[in-house]
Amino acid sequence: MRYRPSDYVWPGCDWRLQIVGRPQADDTEALFGNLESERPRAALPHADAAGRLCAAVVLNWPESFLQCRRIIAAGAEIVEARNLLNAAGQA
Repeated sequence: MRYRPSDYVWPGCDWRLQIVGRPQADDTEALFGNLESERPRAALPHADAAGRLCAAVVLNWPESFLQCRRIIAAGAEIVEARNLLNAAGQA
């Protein structure tokens, strides 16, 4: 059987941690979401040198994960991701 990478990381509990792209420490954006709620959810987008969304680490927030995947596939700027995540985090 061939190895096929997955977008999911299972931390051994009931939480879902999803990663898209290749995050790097020096291109981290602000944390979006709410870690203080009963069911914490958060997204940590990463930008490349050109200002495009190149990766995201998402906790318990599948809708934001899908949005980040679409933004990365479209080669869109990090600003679009920030706007979507900020609006979704306030909902």
